[in-house]
Amino acid sequence: PFTTAISGGIFPGKMIFISGVPNPNAERFTINLMCGPYDGSDIALHCDVRLRVGGDFNVVLRNSCQGGGWGAEERHSPYFPFMPNANFDMIIMAEQHQFKIAVNNQHLLEFRHRVQPLNRIDTLQIKGDVRLTQVRFQ
Repeated sequence: PFTTAISGGIFPGKMIFISGVPNPNAERFTINLMCGPYDGSDIALHCDVRLRVGGDFNVVLRNSCQGGGWGAEERHSPYFPFMPNANFDMIIMAEQHQFKIAVNNQHLLEFRHRVQPLNRIDTLQIKGDVRLTQVRFQ
């Protein structure tokens, strides 16, 4: 997996830019915003892109994990912008009450903050069936 520190942590206005290409036979890839780089660290945003996992096809599942316990899954999104072998550009923007996620310059979803304070969120982890071409913070 790709893991990097988020310098200064997350705060309203912070943006994360992720560009990549899902693998030819991609099943899933996962983006985690975490409170620390360790297995077992709280996950403020778990964004699991499922191209095909079991009975799940073209689902962007969101959740959080605190103290080892997962919260309620959020699965609805208005469209599914990911395809094997096709480049995507994702922006995760932190707002005061939620994360907003856009893909290819089109709003995809929002996820209300469950982990507070936001500055605890200091690690980005990306794993699974994806080749990253850019990760940057602003």
